[in-house]
Parts: sequence; C-alpha cells; structure tokens
Amino acid sequence: THQPRPSSPTIERVLDAQGLKMKFTPDGRNMQFEKKSEVVQKVDQKQEKTQEKRRGMRL
Repeated sequence: THQPRPSSPTIERVLDAQGLKMKFTPDGRNMQFEKKSEVVQKVDQKQEKTQEKRRGMRL
C-alpha cells in the first residue's frame, strides 16, 4: 500500500497556498514541512516599500 510518489502536484499546491514547503528526509521515507512564510513576508515588505515610493512620486 506504499505509494511511490507521496508528493503530488495538488498536495504541493495546497501546501504552497498555506505557506508550507514539503521536505523529504535523507532516507526519503518521512516528509517534513518547512515554513517559508517568513521569507515571503520579507520579500513582500520590500515590494510594499517600493510601491510606497512610487505612490509618493506620483503625488
């Protein structure tokens, strides 16, 4: 009953939407979940700052 591919594109999409990243242990049997929301938040903050500057230039 062991599936050769536990990670399907749909599962990865759902995890990506929740800000989770699937990670396999070196032996490839167990799956670990790694939060990547912190990195995404940093990038979003940079984008927001640049957008604020552009808005200021327009005004």
